[in-house]
Amino acid sequence: SLLPKYRGAAPIHWAIYHGESQTGNTVIQMNAGVDAGPILAQQTTQIGSTETTVDLESRLATMGSVLILETMERMTRGTLDPITQNQGEMTPAPKLQKKDGQIDWTRSAIEISNQIRAMTPWPKSFTYYCANSGLPLRIIVDNASVRPVKSLSERDNSGYPGRVLIDELDDLSVQTGDGVLAINRLQPAGKRILTAAEFLRGYRVNAGSRFANSSG
Repeated sequence: SLLPKYRGAAPIHWAIYHGESQTGNTVIQMNAGVDAGPILAQQTTQIGSTETTVDLESRLATMGSVLILETMERMTRGTLDPITQNQGEMTPAPKLQKKDGQIDWTRSAIEISNQIRAMTPWPKSFTYYCANSGLPLRIIVDNASVRPVKSLSERDNSGYPGRVLIDELDDLSVQTGDGVLAINRLQPAGKRILTAAEFLRGYRVNAGSRFANSSG
């Protein structure tokens, strides 16, 4: 992370979750606090619009190895100038819990998209599919993207978060509290990951179906 922001166990996850445009690596001098020591070096990078935690973590690891070597070289030359972290700018990045993956469809499409990218590979983002009959089915949303709003009815979000929108053969989209989210890949409980087209064929989804915030 770019300390003092996102100090804690899951900085990459929370940076993506909160829609940050950039993140990076920080080398610090260790002290008794958690990620609280003086800053020795930093590097920044933009967060890609489709990057997951897995993608970004791998890229930061490669970048960080270079930063560590550069910092050690400066240390041998005696040119390091530690900077005390501004405690007023500190934000937490707590350890993830399973509940952090639960999708709340009243949030915006971009916020839910960020959540899905952030919660990969764990705890993964999940919701419940409610057909016209039968018990709710737990669904892991593996990949999704914000799509343009196509009609006035989609623009009116009042009372419709979680409503399934189907206007093309292979398109599975969901109304959110603000905007529309296209679900590209999803995994029903006990099944393999399916494309939207496979899910639509196998579960006979129609416009009366919905995704719910809970199984109740």
